[in-house]
Amino acid sequence: MKILLTAHFAEEYRGVELFNWTLAKELSKTHDVSFFTFVPGKASQKISNYARIITKLDQDEKFDWLICSHNSCYKKVSHLCKTKLFVSHGLLSSLDDLPGDPSALTLGVSEEVFNSRKALGVIRNPIDMERFSPSDEWGRGILYLSAEQQPRILDKIERLGIPVERCSGEWNVEDYINKSEIVVSGARGALEAMACKKPAIVLGPYGYDGYCGEYWELKKHNFGGRRYKKDLTLDSLRYEIGKINDKDIRACYDYVKENHEVSKVVSRLEKLL
Repeated sequence: MKILLTAHFAEEYRGVELFNWTLAKELSKTHDVSFFTFVPGKASQKISNYARIITKLDQDEKFDWLICSHNSCYKKVSHLCKTKLFVSHGLLSSLDDLPGDPSALTLGVSEEVFNSRKALGVIRNPIDMERFSPSDEWGRGILYLSAEQQPRILDKIERLGIPVERCSGEWNVEDYINKSEIVVSGARGALEAMACKKPAIVLGPYGYDGYCGEYWELKKHNFGGRRYKKDLTLDSLRYEIGKINDKDIRACYDYVKENHEVSKVVSRLEKLL
């Protein structure tokens, strides 16, 4: 099958771009994959290892499937595609508004998005568990993993008195995760930590949910920190870190393997398409 993936922006290693990179890697094993973007860059260069990059459309070219992120892309490419799937990644950007095309299958990346956008289903963020996997390396300290590093958050983490490493916008995220003992992150970063069998303190730019042990609740908001919206204080950070235990770490790993491992996500998509 000829499959077209899209994202409006592809110049940085952010959530939607990495969503597409992960899908492209897996889909390219059995399909002919292309990727359309208005803004190419570092992310599209990585995607090009698995997909043909398109920035100017050939109106005569047709695709069997469209798996579309961002409605700006949908308006541009949907007429070239036979079967159309639109993925809404969140609530804060108008690019994630559903395209309003009754012929499109619409999915949200969490129950929160599914309900708010009135989508037809849920697709979990795919994780490449060959890349993000447990290491024998002994972790040390806290990793603050976020594309949007916030000084007020960093200040509270540093005041814990535990060594802190920061990672923002780097490609080799798995190296940072496996060198750490605890990961403070949200959304994809929290899932990647759980895939590496590291405990995650779920904290995104717009919310703080604490320790990832209650993954069955946090998944409803894509581990973005908006499920409980706890107060972020030095004491609350200490309290959440105190909850960490090996049983939960194993359970979180099993959850990601079953629900987010990319080959299983692609298998579910293929059944829909």
